[in-house]
Amino acid sequence: MQNKKFLILLATALCSFLTPIAISSVNIALPAIIEEFNINSVTAGWIVTAYLFANGVFLAPFGKLGDLRGKFKIFKFGVLLYLLSSLFIIMCFSIMPLLIFRVIQGLSAAMMWSVSIAILAAAYPINERGKVLGINIAAVYLGLSLGPFFGGVITYNFSWRYIFVFISIISFALFIVTFFLIKKIEESPSSAKIDTIGISTYIASITALLLGLTTITQKNGILLIITGAILLIIFIIWEYNFFNPMIDIKIFSNNRVFIFSNLAALINYSSTFAVAFLMSLYLQYVKGLNPQKSGILLIFQPFAQFIITPYAGRLSDKIKPAYLASFGMLLTVFGLILLTFTRQSTPLLFFIIALILLGVGFGFFSAPNTNAVMTSVSNEYYGIASGILSSMRILGQVISMAIVLLFFNMILGPVKITNQNLLGFIDCLKYSFLLFAILSGIGVFFSLARCK
Repeated sequence: MQNKKFLILLATALCSFLTPIAISSVNIALPAIIEEFNINSVTAGWIVTAYLFANGVFLAPFGKLGDLRGKFKIFKFGVLLYLLSSLFIIMCFSIMPLLIFRVIQGLSAAMMWSVSIAILAAAYPINERGKVLGINIAAVYLGLSLGPFFGGVITYNFSWRYIFVFISIISFALFIVTFFLIKKIEESPSSAKIDTIGISTYIASITALLLGLTTITQKNGILLIITGAILLIIFIIWEYNFFNPMIDIKIFSNNRVFIFSNLAALINYSSTFAVAFLMSLYLQYVKGLNPQKSGILLIFQPFAQFIITPYAGRLSDKIKPAYLASFGMLLTVFGLILLTFTRQSTPLLFFIIALILLGVGFGFFSAPNTNAVMTSVSNEYYGIASGILSSMRILGQVISMAIVLLFFNMILGPVKITNQNLLGFIDCLKYSFLLFAILSGIGVFFSLARCK
């Protein structure tokens, strides 16, 4: 039993390492991809956003399907699909197939992420949960830490395609652990009817909302947001009256901790995710650093998260998680305020300090907040609670990228970043960081609200 518990922790940790490295390593390679495919900065943003988009749409549905038909079955199929999509990306020689396979990669990541925390939480008793969640989230930050370094080194010395060779190797290791070492986990799938209408309405509403957010400067953007909002209201009404809904609305009833913890996660990711994307472009286009040096500099934030997170996870077993998470968000606000002073001549040491502050803040936020969510619901809701929390993370990341793309469209337009428009690009950075700081400040309020 102890051996199987360890293998489950290993599998979920590999998953948690794998999915963020597919983002953080690609961030550093974007200028090289822009050059090869001759695309503008907005299209380049979609290389990141397409992955997140599929994640955000499918996380909650797969969480529910995992509860009904078996979490480990969903996880295994996600591992296989992730491996295949990563291999196909290596062979993409135009932008459209690359974007399509990034969507498939994001969908398969949703299959893994939607159930991984639930599988881990079910395998360990409540008194060990904070510790293993801390290890699991530390694996996320290890992926985020190594991503810029490996992405920079690989892109500078070889080609960005070898990033996906590396990702495929890690995916294959996860495939071996999942299919041949663990083999299967005893589960009791339900024979209950799948909420097809609810799932379809949810997917349509989230798709419309996310497309609207990422195209808000275009005439159809507002229409898509309104359509998505209407569909979301219809979804909520349907779920409230359906006997076996995709999302049981009761999970929100009189559960202040669950509601505000998810809101805090949404806001925190909205205000921090795009920092690495912006800093990668800034270091290479404004500071003139190569991908390798840029990747090394970007390590400081996720490495700080990697160091702090296990400690914060263990601490959340002893101290109220909401207090730790709120403290972390407050540190994040200070880090973002520092970044609003970005100029063309800003010394690199300034960015290192700001990135470390952001990393420490996020480290204190993430594991305690996850612990707060999972301990606020009963075992029967683990799958959907994990899916909702992961959806908040991905939705927040998409919102973060949407904010950046909004400023890119408003200030730069659909053009490549050049020496002639560097000042406009720096304005995009400053306005983005300012809005992120404001959002994070609001997030502190929601994080503290659950303490009452």
